[in-house]
Amino acid sequence: MQTSLGAPPEPPIFRLIMAMLLTGSFFCLTTAIVIHLYTQNRLYEAQRFEQIQQGRIDRAVALRQNQGYRACIAEAEQVPSESLHYLQAQTIQSECQIAMTQDQLRKAQSLADAGYLKDAIAELQAITDESVQDQVEQLRLEWSNRIFQLAETYYHDPNNRYEEAIQTAKAIGITNPLYDQVQSQTAAWRVEWAANLAHFEAAERSLAEHRYAEALRETQQLSHLYWKQKATGIVQQAQSKLESQSSHVSLPRHEIEAAPNGLLFSIKFLLPFSLWSLLTQSRRSR
Repeated sequence: MQTSLGAPPEPPIFRLIMAMLLTGSFFCLTTAIVIHLYTQNRLYEAQRFEQIQQGRIDRAVALRQNQGYRACIAEAEQVPSESLHYLQAQTIQSECQIAMTQDQLRKAQSLADAGYLKDAIAELQAITDESVQDQVEQLRLEWSNRIFQLAETYYHDPNNRYEEAIQTAKAIGITNPLYDQVQSQTAAWRVEWAANLAHFEAAERSLAEHRYAEALRETQQLSHLYWKQKATGIVQQAQSKLESQSSHVSLPRHEIEAAPNGLLFSIKFLLPFSLWSLLTQSRRSR
């Protein structure tokens, strides 16, 4: 009896090989897809990154054209060194820095020309460009000297501009090369002004207390023109009172006898009372 046989079974090794091939192919395909997606994502990110930097470049250029130099510099500074636009950004930043510096110098000069020296110096201090620091320091010293001269003019003004002098001198700050000199001078002004005020008030008190010679001596200690002018009334009143007193004062008998041929008596009425008092006191001391 003949038996019907089917196809011989596949060897197990063949199935294993096929499975491995299918698995490897799937793995390779998956890897290729992942690599492709990763590459595309990196390319997209790089393009997006450069688009952002290009936007910063465009904004910086627009700011430069509209003279917004400080904002232009800030915008260009944001472009990182790894960008393809970095060198362009550096160029724009340099151009904006130069333009801003020149604009600041022009503004400072205009303020100085208009007499706003304190504001002009403040504008100079805002300049950070190292390439013009020598010019900045030269202008700063020149304008500081002008401020100091103006303060001196105010101080010596006979119309009492003392407070203006002090406030003007304060415009020369601690970082200024003239600071120590100005502080020394203003300290001397304060001392002199206080001394003049003290002598003036003493002269007023002496006049009110009818001590006219003492009032005159106090006014003679005044050194500032303002206080001298202010004391003019005191001087006139004191002199008038002394002259009036001298015309009514009787000469002591012993002084008349001591004066040959009446000379001393004549001197008595020719000299102001204050000088006469000093003369008689000198004679008594002998």
